[in-house]
Amino acid sequence: MNRFNERDIDNLCSIIDHCERVDSTYRRIRGEFETFLNDADYRDAILMNVVQIGEAAGRLSEECREKMSDLPWNSIIGIRNIIVHGYVKVDDSIVWSIVKKDIPALKRRIEQEI
Repeated sequence: MNRFNERDIDNLCSIIDHCERVDSTYRRIRGEFETFLNDADYRDAILMNVVQIGEAAGRLSEECREKMSDLPWNSIIGIRNIIVHGYVKVDDSIVWSIVKKDIPALKRRIEQEI
């Protein structure tokens, strides 16, 4: 029996894909925070992929999120909402921390499950 339903697997694979896109962009700018801040194309690419990660996380079933309850699903969805709806100004240093630390860990964790 599969651990996750097909819809959840599709969304988890989407999260992995967007994590890989963030990593690819990060490597292209050589991990330079100043480039991230000053190059709108790189910044937009990273932010769009963070949004897509939050979108896919929001489509996961409650059962799927419970099976990986160690992941901060509400925060993942919350950063998406902040970026998309502009509730507050996006703090670039927080996004950069997410890019460097949280996204690689998220990708590894999901890959362990599927």
